[in-house]
Amino acid sequence: MIETAPLKGAFCASDIVREAAALALVEPIAQDEDAPAISPQFEGWMRFDQVHPGLAMSVHDLTPLVDTTITQPVRRSVTLGIVLDGEGGVFQIGGHAPLRSAPQCAHFVGIGEDQSGHRIFYKGDRCLRVGLTLDPSFLEGSADALPHPDLAMIERLMRPGLHNYSLPRSELLIHMAHATMSSRYCGSLGRLFRESAALQLMFESLRLLNDDAHKIAQVGHRVYDAVVAARGLINASLMSPPHTIELAKQVGLNVNALQKAFKAIEGRTIFAYHRHRRLDVARVLIIEHGFGMAEAGYRVGFTSPSAFSAAYKKEFGITPTASARIVDGCNAH
Repeated sequence: MIETAPLKGAFCASDIVREAAALALVEPIAQDEDAPAISPQFEGWMRFDQVHPGLAMSVHDLTPLVDTTITQPVRRSVTLGIVLDGEGGVFQIGGHAPLRSAPQCAHFVGIGEDQSGHRIFYKGDRCLRVGLTLDPSFLEGSADALPHPDLAMIERLMRPGLHNYSLPRSELLIHMAHATMSSRYCGSLGRLFRESAALQLMFESLRLLNDDAHKIAQVGHRVYDAVVAARGLINASLMSPPHTIELAKQVGLNVNALQKAFKAIEGRTIFAYHRHRRLDVARVLIIEHGFGMAEAGYRVGFTSPSAFSAAYKKEFGITPTASARIVDGCNAH
C-alpha cells in the first residue's frame, strides 16, 4: 500500500494535487525550485492513502483562505464521498452540470471515461470530508471476492458517462466514515486498520445503494426523488416539520401518493419516521451527551416524561433511564 505523510497547516492547491498524484506515480512529481512562491490557499490538514490495490482514500479537514478551484485529470473511477461537517464545495466533471454533496450523506459519482475535473472551494467554508476512489484495477484484482450485487453496481457506475447518486443520511455510514480518521494505530497496524475501515465503508455504502436501486425500480425515479426530498425536509426541521399537505406540495406529489411511496421506501409512515428521528436524537443526547430523561425528551418535543419514556421503550426496547445506566456503567469501568 502507498501512503503519503499528512499535510498540516497552510498549503496551496498544488500541494493537494501533488499528494493525490503521488498515489498514481512511481516517481514523485518534480518541483521547480525557481517557481515563484504561492500564497497559502487552505489551512487545516489532509491525508491520502492507497489503502488497497485500486482503492485510494482521502481524508481532510480544510478551510479555504480564498475562493479556490482545483483542476486535474480524473480517471475512469467510482468515488464515494461523505462530508461530515461543513460544506463540500462544488464538483464538476467535463461539461456536466456541477455536483454538490448534502452534508452527512454518502454521495457516489461514477465516471465512465478519463476527463478533466474541477472542484471549487469557497472562502471560509470549512469541509471535513472522507473520500474513497475505486479504479478499474480494483476489479481486476478483487472481482472474484465481490458479492455479485456489489460487482454489478460498480460496473454500472463505471459505464460511459457520469453517474451521480446520493444516499439518505445513515448513522452507520457516518460512524464508519469517522472511523477511517482514527489515529489509534500507526505503522503496519495503522495501514491495516485504514484498509479495513475503508473497505467496510465502501461495501456498506454499495449495499445501501443497491437497496435504493430496488426501491427506485418499485416506484420510479420521480417518486423516489420526491420521497428523498420529503425525508430531507423532515430531517432539516425535526422540531417543527411541515404538515403532510405542505410537505406534499413542496415535493410535487399529492398527499396520497406521497404517503404510499414514503411507506414503500422507508417501511414506515411519515409520522412514524418523524417520531423515529426525534427519538434517535434523544438517544444521542442521553448516551453521548449525558442528558437526563426529561430534558432529552423535552429537547425533541415531548412535554410529558412518561409519554417520552413509553415511546422510547417502544422504539428501542429499553427505557431512557436504562440507557443512561448502561452508559454510566461503561464509564465506571
